Parts: sequence; C-alpha cells; structure tokens
Amino acid sequence: MARNNDLYYRLKQVDANGETTYSKVLITRMYNTRSLASLSITPDPVVNDILVNVQLKLRSYIVIKLTDKTGNVVLQKSIKADDEFNTYKLDDTHQLQPGLYNLEIIVNSNERMNMTLQKS
Repeated sequence: MARNNDLYYRLKQVDANGETTYSKVLITRMYNTRSLASLSITPDPVVNDILVNVQLKLRSYIVIKLTDKTGNVVLQKSIKADDEFNTYKLDDTHQLQPGLYNLEIIVNSNERMNMTLQKS
C-alpha cells in the first residue's frame, strides 16, 4: 500500500555497448520525526543481502530487528548512529528462506518503523 511519504524508484544502467538494464522497483519512505528523515531498504548488489539506509537528524541509538512470519527473531542488530546518512548491511540475509518477513527499525527506543519484506 503506497503512502504519501513513499517514493518509488528504479535504477537504470547503460553498458558501454549501449545495452540498458533496470533494477527492481525500490522504495524510500520519508519521515519527519524528531530524529529520522528517511528510511529505505535495498538489496546489496554484490551478494543480495539487505541494506538498511537510515538518514538521521541527530545522533541516535538504532535497533534493527528482522522477524519471520511467526514472529521468531531472525536477526537483531544494535547500533550507535551518527546524524547523517547511514547504511547497514544485514549479513547473510541472502540465505533466508522464501517468505514474508517484518523489518522493524527502532530509533532511540521510542520511534518505530515497520516494513514487510518478501524474499522470493
């Protein structure tokens, strides 16, 4: 479901021989909270792990939690982040089984953002 603060985009690559390819459609969710400006989830182009891109307005403590459809925690990462654009790689997520997952980003223990991800 699209929200007013969702931006959809895809990347276009033109090779030296003129061949053009496009990435999958990606999403960036814009926020205007006390500490968060934007959040986007993208695949790492090298190994296809999940990249979490967080733009912060101030230094913050972030918890990234990935759960499967039954609520089991698959991965959890805690980070002290600077007030800038930060990218965090969720190692080994390319090995996840196909299915639905919930990605929760918690900023300073009081701002929560949830995104549903589908691994195919």
